[in-house]
Amino acid sequence: MPAERARGEIRLFFEAKLQALRRDQNSARVVVFSIAAIFALGAANPAAAGGYQLRQHGAGAQATAIAGATAGAHGLENLFFNPAVAGLSERPEAALSATLIAPASEITGAQGSISATNVGGSTRLDDAMPNPVVPAFYAAAPLDAEVAGGGVSLGFSASAPFGLETDYGRDWQGRYHAVGTEVVTFNLNPMLAYRASDTLTLGAGVQAQYFRGVLSNAVALSGGSDGFVEVDADDWAFGFNVGALWTPVAGTRLGLAYRSAVDHSLDGQADFSAGVPFADTGARADITTPRSVTLGISQALNDRWTLLGEAQWTDWSTFDQLVVAFDNPGQDPDVTRQDWHDGWFASVGARYRASDALSVSAGAAYDWSPVPDDTLTPRIPDADRAWLSLGLDWTPEDWLRLKLGYAHLFMPARTIELQQGDPGNDRRGDLTATTDTDVDIVSVTFALRF
Repeated sequence: MPAERARGEIRLFFEAKLQALRRDQNSARVVVFSIAAIFALGAANPAAAGGYQLRQHGAGAQATAIAGATAGAHGLENLFFNPAVAGLSERPEAALSATLIAPASEITGAQGSISATNVGGSTRLDDAMPNPVVPAFYAAAPLDAEVAGGGVSLGFSASAPFGLETDYGRDWQGRYHAVGTEVVTFNLNPMLAYRASDTLTLGAGVQAQYFRGVLSNAVALSGGSDGFVEVDADDWAFGFNVGALWTPVAGTRLGLAYRSAVDHSLDGQADFSAGVPFADTGARADITTPRSVTLGISQALNDRWTLLGEAQWTDWSTFDQLVVAFDNPGQDPDVTRQDWHDGWFASVGARYRASDALSVSAGAAYDWSPVPDDTLTPRIPDADRAWLSLGLDWTPEDWLRLKLGYAHLFMPARTIELQQGDPGNDRRGDLTATTDTDVDIVSVTFALRF
């Protein structure tokens, strides 16, 4: 039969490829490592998640709704969550992750007005968010030297810890509040881990973080016409992270990690279209990515089953307003009130070891939105998230590990209610709308041991 012949040819193809990898492991490792380095240095273009925080940092953690990540339950990719995870590496290793974030974001019933005059334009958009692929790269290696009787390891992660993109177009009723919003971050995080004893490992790292923000909106002109403004600014800034892994008894591992805030002073340009009564000018904004504290646990029940848990606090309450200042002294600062409160995240998961080479995982989580009802804007149409996740972890060879993770995020509909009398909205006017988003996430990770 043609179908049987095709299946046979496919099987023979993959068997031949696996045999080739076995014959020439070093060449395969060099090729994959090179691809990883190039991919990790590419620019990320992430979508909104948890305020504008991203939790997608590897397929293993994705498969358990992040449960156990701070305890290092998923291996090298958990370096993002806890620098002490570098101390778990017994030989040099590297991992490359790629995550597709596919939101279905809908906005309906949009009604805008300025001084009781209807704005006009579209009242509905079926999809206001793109489907980005977010890369990440991790590496760790133990050092031969010992410090005060304990082993030392080096680690490195390159990731996108925050991100957001929405695009409503220039012809909708909320265009004076937002047309496009884009936040891109990239975080380079070298780190050291110190194995203080058989049960305790400590870690610390430095964050070198790039932040770029692009904000655009329409401007109401006299006579009922529209102008347009776009602000594009970026910055590099620094922070740190610390963590610990503790194994009080065999089969139980606890992880605790702290990631510092990073203070950015963005600098860039504001471009105004013709008709807007302002000249193009330099623009500045201060943004602080929040600090966080995370606790994770991995508990082996037996040789087959492992239970996992995770909890995180994020200090979003420092985000009280967004102020864009202009070099042009005739242009007043643009102010958007935020008044966010602290964010909380909790998850549970389980992993079943089906064989020496294959494990199956699943998890569930709840992510509380930090955005209050009265400051919800179309720029960040955030909502609480309920997660359901599952995935596979396959180790066909001692030096090769492949992972696949999938998650669906359920988000309830929320109502945007902004008033012209609110701070900064005198030129934006009133806006009511309903935003409704669900998200599918698919993540793959390739890990190599040298």
